Amino acid sequence: MRNNLLLGVVLITFGLFFLLDNLGFADFGELIQDYWPLLIIVWGLSILIRRRPATMPQPADGRPAAEGIPALDKEAFSESTVFGHLFSSISSQAFKGGSISTVFGDCEVDLTKATFAEGEHSLRVHGVFGNTNIILPKECAVSVTASSLFGTLTLLGQHKSGVATDMTMSSPTYASSSNRMRIHVNRVFGDVRIG
Repeated sequence: MRNNLLLGVVLITFGLFFLLDNLGFADFGELIQDYWPLLIIVWGLSILIRRRPATMPQPADGRPAAEGIPALDKEAFSESTVFGHLFSSISSQAFKGGSISTVFGDCEVDLTKATFAEGEHSLRVHGVFGNTNIILPKECAVSVTASSLFGTLTLLGQHKSGVATDMTMSSPTYASSSNRMRIHVNRVFGDVRIG
């Protein structure tokens, strides 16, 4: 939350400076021209200072384990990050989906401990740079729609790669199940794996 607030303040400040420059009240262009490398240095330092969670270990069956990452018991999940990876484990017994957004970083969501709530719900995941990995509970009812401008899609065991790829897959029990989830994933640069 604090990172989103800081990012919002920074964007508003830069927008105001550029607006004043365009209206002729300030010469912000020269300042940026001289000191733009400082922005890269600050960005690099913020990445180094930020604590990053460890990558989820891979058991023999290929499904990630959520060891070391606390499980969240939330019915709805909403997270966003600009710089950094987002790793989450959901253990809710009435999960109703939510939304996840990342700009620079991977997104990994472990739903193996979750049970979908009664009815049809939606989980939306959007990202620019990085990969998306969603680990589903066994024998769950899902309909998955995914797209990636530059990346590989692996949905419920099916693969597709190339430029501007998209896929839609459903589990065999999706149409008849009373507890089901629609998952929508959009990536610009990165792979999508759901299964």
